[in-house]
Amino acid sequence: MMNKVKHNNQYVTIALYTNGNEFVYNSNELDYVGWYHLYDNGDIYSQPTFDSNLSVKLKPKDNGINGEFNKINGSYFLEYQKYKTISPFLPLPTDDDYSNGSIIRYFCRKSNDLKSPITEISKTDFQILNEYKNNFMSILHTTHSLRWKISGRKDDVYDSNNIRIYSGVYDINKRTLVESEKVFPDITSYLSNLLQFYDSSK
Repeated sequence: MMNKVKHNNQYVTIALYTNGNEFVYNSNELDYVGWYHLYDNGDIYSQPTFDSNLSVKLKPKDNGINGEFNKINGSYFLEYQKYKTISPFLPLPTDDDYSNGSIIRYFCRKSNDLKSPITEISKTDFQILNEYKNNFMSILHTTHSLRWKISGRKDDVYDSNNIRIYSGVYDINKRTLVESEKVFPDITSYLSNLLQFYDSSK
């Protein structure tokens, strides 16, 4: 949860931390790593809270996409706040999901760091991240969704001519990940258990 205080008639989100690739020094464009705080008007400063001797102004890193990182303002700041509250999510399939045979799963990662970890998120957060196309939120994240099989036969079934006559949960999910890997690298490693949520009794 973010901590907010009031300073000079403005609300400030304090004690935030970045590992880099998010902000640069306003004066020299060098990457910033460390504590920072955000004002509701969009101003960003180093240090957990404002220190007149140590705090320096920062700005979002420009990744070259339409210069959106350099356009942060009050409305973008609200989007950034939403980004900061995105939380990991683990789906809990319902009886209806098992009757339908599958669920939709949602994922995101930082778009400016291909090695950043994948996070599974809720449908609501997925919609938030995709709500502002070509804007601050969509630049910060890459998102992906997929259909995940959770009930039915476990494995593919083939006839005497080696023609598949039934698609099994394990193999359906495996084929899904092969396709997803083309647009969302490392999703296969994240979803290493192809039978996650599978229930043979459903």
